[in-house]
Amino acid sequence: MATPYFRISPAQYVLCQNEISMKLYLHQVADGPNKNQEQMVNPIDNFGTIAVNDWTVIDGPNPNSSRIVARAKGTHILADKANSGWYLSAVIVFEDNRFKGSSLQVMGFLANAGELAIIGGTGEFKMARGTIKYNLLPNPPVAQSIRELDIQAFYTPITPPARTTQASEPAFIIPLALLLVYNMYYFMEYWNAASQPVPGGTTNGCSGSPLPQPGSSCSSLFSSRHWDSSRRFSRSPGRTRAHRMMMRAPMIRDLSVGERKSKFPIIMLNGGAP
Repeated sequence: MATPYFRISPAQYVLCQNEISMKLYLHQVADGPNKNQEQMVNPIDNFGTIAVNDWTVIDGPNPNSSRIVARAKGTHILADKANSGWYLSAVIVFEDNRFKGSSLQVMGFLANAGELAIIGGTGEFKMARGTIKYNLLPNPPVAQSIRELDIQAFYTPITPPARTTQASEPAFIIPLALLLVYNMYYFMEYWNAASQPVPGGTTNGCSGSPLPQPGSSCSSLFSSRHWDSSRRFSRSPGRTRAHRMMMRAPMIRDLSVGERKSKFPIIMLNGGAP
């Protein structure tokens, strides 16, 4: 059988998303010694003109005093017969230390003002999606244009953040669960032992039920008369293994055993408050 060429697995980071906002400026130089674009196709009527670009993305509106943060590499095509806008497909590749090597894939219509779509990303911005609102600044230098970029994007970080305990998950839940399991263990032991016959073939008076029955010896299961002067549980025929086991349980007692102290919270089996 041929090896499958694909693999489907559950998504790992469905709920792990970051949002980023950036204010940057796109610097376009169409002519001169520092031009950062080149025309490749030049039709007679200009419609369909194709140019490649390596525009700089800076952190301020003044190219002379601003730092280069990224570069927008791609192509733009004059796809409007009114000659008022260009179709742009480019990758914004970051060069600063914080996001160096990461990129945003953008696509849209470039005019004096508008919005570009972020359709992907790599590195820090893996699986990015969002928008870039832009606006052409007035009075640019000759043969240049500067657009203000307002970038809003969601992306999946490379390493998801460690899960932390939320306010809705108090730290005492796990100890409380262990405490309930521990109490249930003793209760189930008593449940199983209460119906066992005592020595001599007599029954424990509970009619096969571990719960106290009115008028039976079980109703006084934890009566203080079951204690002798040495504070040890009496082993008379009326006392079953369940009785003795329950008296040894560190977390289960009855109101009538007033002197018995417990280091743990108490569960009452025959009513009342601890």
